[in-house]
Amino acid sequence: NEACRGFFEGRFPTWTPGILLGAPTAEVGLLGLTYPPTYVAHWIAGRWLGDENLTIEVYAWGHLLACYLATFWLGIEIGLSPPLCAAAGLSFSLCGFNLIAGRAWACMFPTFVWFPLTMLSAARLNRGRAGWRWLGATGLAIGIAFHGGNAQMWAYTMMFYVLCVML
Repeated sequence: NEACRGFFEGRFPTWTPGILLGAPTAEVGLLGLTYPPTYVAHWIAGRWLGDENLTIEVYAWGHLLACYLATFWLGIEIGLSPPLCAAAGLSFSLCGFNLIAGRAWACMFPTFVWFPLTMLSAARLNRGRAGWRWLGATGLAIGIAFHGGNAQMWAYTMMFYVLCVML
């Protein structure tokens, strides 16, 4: 909250004395402070819900909803029926690992959104449906996912993406 509050007051958070006796906070791959949905969640929590302490809850629910929608869209792309797409979206977005890992470390939530979107990109490429819009959307997805706060999961996603494209 302090980092988001400072951002909206015109100060970009660069370090915090509360972590490891002083640590950088704007470091890519650590806290997700260069990830735009972090600030959107803080704004919604503070302005719409009236309590900025709900930032993580808004962040989590927003990502779980986006995870469902991304997985549903991936299912449509690979030819599943809408009921199966809904089941896949619910199964992936609400699976135990996603809920527990996200609860333990909120920076895992972006992975649950951007993984199915990168797989959607791979599916479109493999089906010959890649063009300029695909290129821009893929670059945007890869770039935004990198800023989500978990560089290790981003690297695994990119490795799996390359594997899917090669296969």
